[in-house]
Amino acid sequence: MKNVENYESFNLNDEKINAVILNLKQIGETAKKLSDDEKILILILSGQTS
Repeated sequence: MKNVENYESFNLNDEKINAVILNLKQIGETAKKLSDDEKILILILSGQTS
């Protein structure tokens, strides 16, 4: 992958922008899943499951 020298050259490359947006969405989805999994684990460990 080629380095970007400045914001203008990055901004002109839609493919890189789309890749960054996709990565951010995936990070957000992973963080939400980890958070949900942690909540479930806390409920299980505290005996509060139905």
